Amino acid sequence: MLIGELAEVVGVSTRAIRHYHKIGLLPEPARRANRYRSYTVRDAVRLARIRQLTELGLTLDEARDALAEDEGRSLVNILARLEADLDREERELRDRRRRLRRLLDRDDATTSEPISELARLIQDTFPDSVAAGRDREYLTVLDRRVTPELAAYCRVLLADPGLVAHLGEMYRRFDEISDVAPEDPRVAALAADLMRLLPTELADLVRTPDPRRHPIADAVARDLPPAHARLLEHLFESWRLPG
Repeated sequence: MLIGELAEVVGVSTRAIRHYHKIGLLPEPARRANRYRSYTVRDAVRLARIRQLTELGLTLDEARDALAEDEGRSLVNILARLEADLDREERELRDRRRRLRRLLDRDDATTSEPISELARLIQDTFPDSVAAGRDREYLTVLDRRVTPELAAYCRVLLADPGLVAHLGEMYRRFDEISDVAPEDPRVAALAADLMRLLPTELADLVRTPDPRRHPIADAVARDLPPAHARLLEHLFESWRLPG
């Protein structure tokens, strides 16, 4: 068959066929003595498969991959595999939609339930606190690193009005020292009060030989105002194990 005959049989344009040759999707056949391309029925079969796959919405790259992976199989087998892929993608999409809906309902950026609740509490209770807003952002990083013990502490915090009130006072004082010098005595005083507010169990969770070596801790310190960074140093000193 000549290219025009092939195009008519399969139902594509000669321009499309030449493009498929150019990108390597359809191998270019041998030429006759008169230099015209001579197409076989195998060329027509492959071209028909390309047309059918693209009509299903596949890109040319996806069609190329499907044909390469299923070389020698019937079109029914190729389509069955594609259907299985679509089923998997639909399941993944439904799961993503569920997670997105949870995030929209919570109005926060975390997917861990206790951390999400804490982020929402911070937003609802301290909407005008700069320090509280920063903590909500940091909670996003904790989302996939939260331990069962930290989750338990979050639930305790959410259920205890007294702790919530103390937290509000801490945020007020955080905002108050945002622009002071790191040596201001209010910085060390707030660090000491924070340590008294934190349950012993939570402090034990974060005790290490040197918590400042953790890259997240270093990144947080660099992101904070100088006085807040110094306060964090006080906390690190309290959390460091002796010896």
